Amino acid sequence: MPATESLKRLTSAAADSFFYSLTKTFCYWKYRETLRKYPPYPFLLRLTTKDYNLPNREFPLKCDKLNVP
Repeated sequence: MPATESLKRLTSAAADSFFYSLTKTFCYWKYRETLRKYPPYPFLLRLTTKDYNLPNREFPLKCDKLNVP
């Protein structure tokens, strides 16, 4: 059942009033956790905070955007 249909069904059962106890029955929290673990985007965009140094090279990355697959 889609989240919006579930929300409509549960709120209509409350006779036009919203109760905190209804939120415990929402399936939305499962979807939210799934999206956190498996985002729909192929990469995450991050902003670097410091330079990255290797023994023979230096990579000036501070304040650069980095795509993480």
